[in-house]
Amino acid sequence: MTEWPPIDASFLDFVESEDAVFHYTKKATARDILLPTKKLKLSQRPGANDPWEYNFRLLNAVGSFSPERERLFGEIDSHIDRVLRHECRVISFCSNHRPELILKNEDHVVDPYALPEGWNKPRMWAQYGEDHKGACLVLSKSVLEAAIKELQLQERSFAHGYVLYTQENSMPVESFTIDVNRLGQVGCEAYASDFVRSRMQEIFFLKHIDYRDEAEYRLVIHDPSGTNEYVDINRSLRGTLWGDRTTDDELRQLHAQCTANGVGCGYVHWDRGSSNLLHCSDRGET
Repeated sequence: MTEWPPIDASFLDFVESEDAVFHYTKKATARDILLPTKKLKLSQRPGANDPWEYNFRLLNAVGSFSPERERLFGEIDSHIDRVLRHECRVISFCSNHRPELILKNEDHVVDPYALPEGWNKPRMWAQYGEDHKGACLVLSKSVLEAAIKELQLQERSFAHGYVLYTQENSMPVESFTIDVNRLGQVGCEAYASDFVRSRMQEIFFLKHIDYRDEAEYRLVIHDPSGTNEYVDINRSLRGTLWGDRTTDDELRQLHAQCTANGVGCGYVHWDRGSSNLLHCSDRGET
């Protein structure tokens, strides 16, 4: 039976750092797409699994109505929905950051029970990591942010940060309130784009408390041109961790691929309920 040596010390130090973020995915996606291309696809809202995101609707208005403003208010929902669905893109990661919770009394507290390691989340491995047969990419948060900034998007069209988790069962009212006076002045197109850019925090960085274990870190862009579908991760990718159900033969091949691509390679091994980060280069050889 193989005795697994510890993972490389410098890689382990980074994995445990505040700068590390983690992207769970399927094995084939990591092996055949992400490692060869070093590009990570930004997702659109229709692919989200959170009803606060895929089912956004406007329900509130402030200001003075006139017949023209009432007509515009009847149309603005579809314009904002289009901006959110087709012009905004998101990349989501787990982090080593303990999630911040917003309680019903509006107090903000840090979740004392959260698992602190972004790679050590069994439910994420099961849901996004192909039931522990997939991969978890380890990337630098600061380098990812720099790569997005290099896209030279318009002002307020880029946001990044940790998601907050609320006990409330609905989004804050300001995130779906329309100023009909302003709407009447600028029209639906301009209002919709400005509305989304000015409310990125409420729209993209607030989730129901049931999602808190993800300890999510996000990058969000508003790109009406639709040209920025991918972000280059060549400089930010530090390594790849492979799931507990990866076979010996697969790990030998994956380690060789990671080595050829100049990124670290590790293996998440579960033993009697405990998870360990291990080096995979020698697995199955002794």
